[in-house]
Amino acid sequence: VESFRAPEPYDAVLSRAFTSLEEMVAGCNHLLAPGGCFLAMKGAYPTGELAALDPAYTVRAVHVLAVPGLDEQRHLVELIMRNRGETR
Repeated sequence: VESFRAPEPYDAVLSRAFTSLEEMVAGCNHLLAPGGCFLAMKGAYPTGELAALDPAYTVRAVHVLAVPGLDEQRHLVELIMRNRGETR
């Protein structure tokens, strides 16, 4: 992912079971268009990962997900880069 070069940047970058939030934004930042957002699927609420985020990023929302047939915590974290503005 870190070496992939997209023909055009993406409005959203989605990850599932990839890495920490901090490493995701550092390794995938070049893929995100201005105004875009990172979407990270996580298990338990990622308190430690959110605290470790670079201050250049802000949490737009954390959604609780209900997965049919699964009795475990799941969350979707929306992140934006402060100087890139809001998502579209």
